[in-house]
Amino acid sequence: MKRLLWVAAGLFVVVLLLLLLPALIDLEPLKARWLPVAERALGRQLTVGHVRLSLLPVIGVTVREIAVMDDPAFGGKPFLTIEAVTVRPALRPLLHRRIEIASLTITNPAVTLIKRADGRWNYQSLEPAAASDHPSTTGPAGAPPDVPAALPELQHLRVINGTVTVRDQRAGAGPPPAADRINLAVDHLKLGETVGVGGSARVNGWTAPIVLSGRVQLAAAVAPNPIADADLLVTIGKSDLRLIAHPDRERPGDAPLSASWNLRLESKRLDLDELMAQTGQSGTPNAPATVAAGTVATGRAASAGSTGREAGAPSASTPSDRAPWPGRAGVEANIGTLRAHQLTVDDLRLAGRMENGAVRLETVTGRLAGGTVDASGAVDLARADRPFKAHATASRINLEVVQRALSASEPKVTGTATVTTSLNGVMGRAFNWQEAVKVLEGRGHVEVLDGALHGIDLVGTITQQLNKLAGKTDSQAVKRDRTPFTSATAAVTLGGGVASIGSFQVESADFSLAASGQVGLTAPQPLGLKAEMRLSEPISRSLPGKSAVALLSEQGRLAIPVLIKGTIAEPLVLPDAQLLAKRTGRRLNERVLNEVLSGEVDQLQQTGKSLLKGLLGR
Repeated sequence: MKRLLWVAAGLFVVVLLLLLLPALIDLEPLKARWLPVAERALGRQLTVGHVRLSLLPVIGVTVREIAVMDDPAFGGKPFLTIEAVTVRPALRPLLHRRIEIASLTITNPAVTLIKRADGRWNYQSLEPAAASDHPSTTGPAGAPPDVPAALPELQHLRVINGTVTVRDQRAGAGPPPAADRINLAVDHLKLGETVGVGGSARVNGWTAPIVLSGRVQLAAAVAPNPIADADLLVTIGKSDLRLIAHPDRERPGDAPLSASWNLRLESKRLDLDELMAQTGQSGTPNAPATVAAGTVATGRAASAGSTGREAGAPSASTPSDRAPWPGRAGVEANIGTLRAHQLTVDDLRLAGRMENGAVRLETVTGRLAGGTVDASGAVDLARADRPFKAHATASRINLEVVQRALSASEPKVTGTATVTTSLNGVMGRAFNWQEAVKVLEGRGHVEVLDGALHGIDLVGTITQQLNKLAGKTDSQAVKRDRTPFTSATAAVTLGGGVASIGSFQVESADFSLAASGQVGLTAPQPLGLKAEMRLSEPISRSLPGKSAVALLSEQGRLAIPVLIKGTIAEPLVLPDAQLLAKRTGRRLNERVLNEVLSGEVDQLQQTGKSLLKGLLGR
């Protein structure tokens, strides 16, 4: 019994020592020793609160109220704040005088990223400072204290409830992204080993969190690139994206960002509409097509073959013109289903390269709206105007599906379309359709089979107008809300915000039409086309004024000059009365001249009277 009491007393003393010892050990000298080292490493001023030792449940050191101050050029507020950092070393390696961290826990870190009007970020000045900038208090002549020769191994890293806030001070900048509830877990962080990665975060209040999982294989040495390969999976709601990356051993580069990489993206489903809906942004077809802050340069000088800079735009040496990523990468992507703006692309395959901000897409293929898409192109993201060029072929596309996805109104043209186009232009810092089309240039060819023009009855409109010219009204006529056709083709040239139609041919059972002119690409998208419409023989015979029909007919089909005006939303089709009168008069004169030459004067007079009666519909 006495022995049991002694054991209990001994355990009580040990527990008491474990509880009191952290309070008795002063770690302030340790803070004074290492704080200048950290300041020199970051080039920023640091403030640290309490440093406490804990022995239960395992030995560890907790540092509270850490603040890394911002660059003075961005204000005096903290760049990074951390509520607490807890470091727990592995006990067994300590017996062999080797530091190996069992766990590192960072609680409530908050980072504020600021981009000034000149395009410079506050993190760009994070770099080691000269020793004279932060003189050391622990060694002669500012010499830093002893630093371990090798990085300590880390078994577990935890980041709990982190926050990232972005502030864009540029004029016209949209709402910047922000992330909160950031939780990250990294296991077995050791050179030459496979690191497990997992975590989650919420961005701009998304209803579904971003979830990260995967692994990273570290190289045996930090330089030049510590990553041997990576396999990471990101999921957001129903969307997923897997990244498989490894550096090109033949082109290593002198730093990770300048290395050459091989990247592969895989996804079963990538629903951009769902992601936009989660942010509370509009996903309706008529939402503005702006995907970044800023404006697109306007004017012909901003085309892909020019400098693309307006007066006062930043030069090539300004930070905004620097390559967003100085490295090189070969990229492949396989996406089972991509949904964007209510359009679905299946079996999307992409291959291309990125180098110093220039992106080249060598092949892009996919299935869209019952047809196929094949494209290639390039964009230079290192330039302020973001010039691009593209070539695309879309075959057997269901136009009704595409128009219903892109517009809330009823489709204007339906049918099966094949489109071939070559384009070049500039994207600027934002992509706004109303601005981009002003500098869009290119050529294209469109063919639509077995389709219809909706909201207009071409034949009914023309025959009604002809009846009015003849003083006739047809109350029995039934007006249709569509004009079917068997084929429609057009050759298009884009430039200056206008589509120039060089050849527009429409064939149908009731008519054929050949037109040329211009269509505006910006609101209200005005129409200015001149056309020649030839009605079918049955419709031509049904019209009043038989002599006039005979006079204007070609092989039994009435040929009518037509004007197409108005806008794409509300087209206006009507006979060209002025040209029709000139043409009728000219052909009448030709008939009269032929009769005169034949010497049949009496017959000429009678014919002229009957022609006038026919033209007037009397």
